[in-house]
Amino acid sequence: MSTIILYMAFQVFFPIFNSSPGEYLGISLVNTGTRTAKVTVSASSSIGAEGLGGSIALPPGGQHVSLITEIFGQAKRPPRGSLRIDSSEAGVLTYLVSGKDSAVDATVGAWEVSNRILLPHVVVDTTPTVLTHTDTLVMLVNPNRDFVQARAELIGLNGGIVGTTQLVVAGLGSRDVPISEAFKDALSSNGLAERAFQGYLRVSSCSFEFGRGESCNSAIGNGELLAWQRIERSIEQEFVPGELEVRFQPGTPRSTVDHINNDTDILATIIETSLKEPDLYRVEIRNSNLDDAIQNYGQYTEVVSARKIPLTSPIQERSNRRILRGYAAPEILSARTYLAPHVAFGGNEFLESVLNIVNPTDTSVNLDMDLKLGDGATMSGRSIRRTLLPGEALREPVATLFEIVVPPVFPPPLITGYVQIRRSEGTPFQILGDVEVSAKNNDAGMLVPLQTDAARSWVLPFAFDSKEWFTGYAIVNPNAFPTDVTVAVLNSNGRPAGIPKVVSLSAAAKQTGLVEDHVGAGYLQITASLPVIVLGSFGKRDLSILNPIPGLPISSMEQRHFFSFESGMEGWDARGIDLKLGGFEIDWSVTRTSENAFDAATAVRLYLANYNDAGKIWIERPLSVKPNRTYRATLRFAFGSSDCSAPNTFTLIAGVSSRRPENRNALIYRDSTFSGLASPCFKWLEKSYGFTARSSTEGTLYLTIGVWGTWETKRAYLIDAVEVSVAEEEVLQTESAIKECASTGLRGLSDLQ
Repeated sequence: MSTIILYMAFQVFFPIFNSSPGEYLGISLVNTGTRTAKVTVSASSSIGAEGLGGSIALPPGGQHVSLITEIFGQAKRPPRGSLRIDSSEAGVLTYLVSGKDSAVDATVGAWEVSNRILLPHVVVDTTPTVLTHTDTLVMLVNPNRDFVQARAELIGLNGGIVGTTQLVVAGLGSRDVPISEAFKDALSSNGLAERAFQGYLRVSSCSFEFGRGESCNSAIGNGELLAWQRIERSIEQEFVPGELEVRFQPGTPRSTVDHINNDTDILATIIETSLKEPDLYRVEIRNSNLDDAIQNYGQYTEVVSARKIPLTSPIQERSNRRILRGYAAPEILSARTYLAPHVAFGGNEFLESVLNIVNPTDTSVNLDMDLKLGDGATMSGRSIRRTLLPGEALREPVATLFEIVVPPVFPPPLITGYVQIRRSEGTPFQILGDVEVSAKNNDAGMLVPLQTDAARSWVLPFAFDSKEWFTGYAIVNPNAFPTDVTVAVLNSNGRPAGIPKVVSLSAAAKQTGLVEDHVGAGYLQITASLPVIVLGSFGKRDLSILNPIPGLPISSMEQRHFFSFESGMEGWDARGIDLKLGGFEIDWSVTRTSENAFDAATAVRLYLANYNDAGKIWIERPLSVKPNRTYRATLRFAFGSSDCSAPNTFTLIAGVSSRRPENRNALIYRDSTFSGLASPCFKWLEKSYGFTARSSTEGTLYLTIGVWGTWETKRAYLIDAVEVSVAEEEVLQTESAIKECASTGLRGLSDLQ
């Protein structure tokens, strides 16, 4: 079989992990573009069967929040597999939430496919003697129609390969892999059920023809995949015994009550109080059985009695889940600074943050790490230096890593900030990883990827505020100068849900906050005068559920630029070629003019005395983007022309390209400069052209607008109100269309599971 699609423009994928009865699957879509987007949502099963689908129209600035079943028009949740989101426009941001009242996980989509992927945070602990059982479930999604063979290598924190396994993923299908089972032989040194491991996973893949051997065949495709990991922690039922009614001595202060409830041998949560009997509390015990809790309460003279409350419903096993998207090899870029944008430890909820860093390169890297507080000051006033050998990983609690001395008070003080990571030599380097922020002895938590990209404009694609749920945000200013930041909560219509907050962040400072606008459904838009880094979170106010909302920089999805030439040429240069006539150069010029501007007061005038019948003049501007990426671009501008006689017009030049045009063949020629037969001759024509171009290795695209003289005469034209938008896309790579799958491949689909 041949590959029909590796990846399409404005397309993202999500995993659909296996679910327990009653779990929902919800999505938030935000259109940050300037045109209405047609968004199509479709599901594929794990064996590649394309099934349910639906579409919506999303206006500019609008948000759509709903269950997937509502988009599909049916009550049944899609089976285990994947979701694909296709948008007609760039700038549609997506966020998927899955779960039920007791366990929720959430993730953004993936759009970068690769045949080499790293999943940086694998943890397994199925030891029977521990209360919490932990496993990591990996989901591989194949967006191609070819079968893909994947090799997964489990790597320890020391960089050594612990075990390998081979997997087959159906075309358009997916494969979920419990690490404890896939590598059970490598993890079970004593032959028992207990398995414990910390490290990461490396996946390499290739295409092959099912039923014709298992050899890779690059002629039919590259075998590129997408991947996610979900850490699942569950607490056995017998360790969640239930509730107590605890009576304290009359007048016992609430601070004393909290102090006793937070005793590490009790760890009780108040779930109900009585107005008539203010010293009577209903509490939930989570980390010990009821009899032990009653005995531990009895050690305090402030406690009069503690008794069991009969359960009115069966006790359910508690669990929490944390999703992290895998890193495709092209995403692992060099940077001078990495940030773990939010760390927290201590406080009433006994927060803990664990830093996880992987060195994916074949050379050692010396790291200098600073723990920055909210005001930008470095805690302890010094950096921590660590060296990671090739393939080695560091995974350590932040408080331990930075040797934080916690005052002997109960509860411990809450410390928040962020971690800045640089190479000791000050040069660019490559790492990947995350920080795990958890609460209540890992009862709730989230995985936050390390970040490098700062931007002036961000969107948190989901916000919800109620008595039970919260949405929070953290903003880090990585600059050496202060910056002003505006935080706006928008409703689903894209309109402000309250008064925007404006905060000033000093150099290296961090600001946190909560959404307090009682938003039933909406999103956050955060803008700053200097590039900042943004992270969001949502969860229950008792922190029994906590999930990250990754900040999505608008600039990385779609860049928009507008030029009206009011303050000079605004980065545009004048260019010309084929201007010789005999031993002289024909007359030409590119100047700014205040006569007859289309927008505001100034336009650009092109003049060409085309007596050699070959002249070409234009304005040109470089645009900085990511290197070696494919972009879809739209170039719009107002073009002023007096060519009302069709036979002797010039030809318009308009292009977006990866190289600076140096000859006539490198220019992109469009339509005629004809302005129409009606009088007067001069008219402003609104032009719009679409392009696909791959950026240079330096990360540059070149914009060109001008004219080619195709008649021996002199002409003058005006250019104004230039608008350009560029959005990254993966090139459509098609060798030939798939007409049918081999019957042996179809029969083998069921054997893949």
